[in-house]
Amino acid sequence: MLCDKCGKEIPKGSAFCNYCGKEVTINISPQEKTSEIRNDDPIPKKISYRKKIIISIAPFLILCLFIVGYLIAAPYISYIQAKSLMNNGEFDKATQAFTNLDGYKDSDELINETNYLKAKHMLKTREYEKAIEMFINLVNYKDSVKLKTESTYLLAKQNSSQDNYASAIELLEQIQEYKDSSDLLQEANYQEGVKQFNAYNFQQATKLFTASSDYQDSEKYLAQAFLLDHFQGIWRDDDGYRKLTFKNGEVTQVLFSGLQDESTYTWSTTLVGKEMHDDNGTVYYLKNDKLIEKDKDSYFGPKSYTKIGNYDDVPPEKLAPQIGMTEQEVMDSKWGLPTHVNKTTTAYGISEQWVYDHYKYIYFENGVVTAIQD
Repeated sequence: MLCDKCGKEIPKGSAFCNYCGKEVTINISPQEKTSEIRNDDPIPKKISYRKKIIISIAPFLILCLFIVGYLIAAPYISYIQAKSLMNNGEFDKATQAFTNLDGYKDSDELINETNYLKAKHMLKTREYEKAIEMFINLVNYKDSVKLKTESTYLLAKQNSSQDNYASAIELLEQIQEYKDSSDLLQEANYQEGVKQFNAYNFQQATKLFTASSDYQDSEKYLAQAFLLDHFQGIWRDDDGYRKLTFKNGEVTQVLFSGLQDESTYTWSTTLVGKEMHDDNGTVYYLKNDKLIEKDKDSYFGPKSYTKIGNYDDVPPEKLAPQIGMTEQEVMDSKWGLPTHVNKTTTAYGISEQWVYDHYKYIYFENGVVTAIQD
């Protein structure tokens, strides 16, 4: 420390100079200033208000930028993923993904494209019914109408190969001008007509053979179906004592119909020309809306019958007697009521023998059939 008058060095902290007595004014040497500055604690700098604001909102700004970036990038990422699913054949997932994009870019168009590719895949894997449904929903997208027709055609051929001619007919009627559909339709009508003919559904067979009249022997079947359809039904003789029922290739004759002595007989029938022959040797033919019966054993000439019920009025076919039937079930069977009953009562129960015409017998033990003699 130096005296500012005489310039001599005096002890630090002195109030007066020891040499000249001058009141000391503190002068610090450059070295001391440097030393003091170095030895003193650093003075903290003040942060401005603007910087404080920036620092406080910086995290929020960063978060906002992240959210905005995500919102911009997320639909694009989902869009790329949806296209990848479509290209990899995961059509259902792709459709859902494009739907969730809610119109982003060409997502709506790609939904149609995905469904179109799925329908083509189903056509390739022979899932024709599903393919048809999808092509219908695609309306006029690309060649969907043409591919729907092709799917219908292939499904009809598949049904025909599986003898499902009724379904094939329904399909082929929609596309008669496509490829050889007209020829396939004619064949399907014929084959289904044969099935219905053999199942005794002669009215339906008549319609089908009419539709395939130029195919193979459809005309022959048509004539037979028409004739057999007229035979089928319920006929009663003019005296009112006999009733004939033609159904499913059989004729059931009921004698003394409605009386206590009613008897029932059933025989198989065969169409010979325009006549119906049964296994009992009786011949039937139609004349002026009447059914004429020629019995080989009859001495009274042909019998005339009037139709009293159509095919739909014929009751369900009765069962033949079987072991284990009850008495009531036998009475409701084809054999009906017996002409005579022989009953034996023993310590073990009741035995019965039911006697029918043509040497036919049914044996009961305690009301249950145990033996049948035909």
